[in-house]
Amino acid sequence: MDLTNYTGESNLRLAFQGINNGSNNLYFDNVELFLGNNPDPLFLNEPDVRVYPNPSVEYTNISFYLDETQDLNIRLINSRGQVLEENRIENVLNQNYRQSLRNLSSGIYFIQIQGETFTTTKRIIRQ
Repeated sequence: MDLTNYTGESNLRLAFQGINNGSNNLYFDNVELFLGNNPDPLFLNEPDVRVYPNPSVEYTNISFYLDETQDLNIRLINSRGQVLEENRIENVLNQNYRQSLRNLSSGIYFIQIQGETFTTTKRIIRQ
């Protein structure tokens, strides 16, 4: 199913209806996920974390694309290495998390995400 005509839509919902004569099996196969207008598919065989918008003023979004459910620790760190905020999110798979930047001065910060199978750090700019 090509959804190219819906690119850029902010409110889009897909519904699938399975009609299978009393059975409840429904299978999806060969599905590619894209983030926005980026033509590169997301491959879920390794953890992928994306932070946007960057630079930002009030908040930044953190999108998680993980191959298995994990508990995550998210740390907001300043340029001197001080942890300003720490949050734990449980049972993360493929979802978004919004990190507020409202109480921060303009500058460079880091978001460190530590899961059960990976750790990554993303640089963000607060305008």
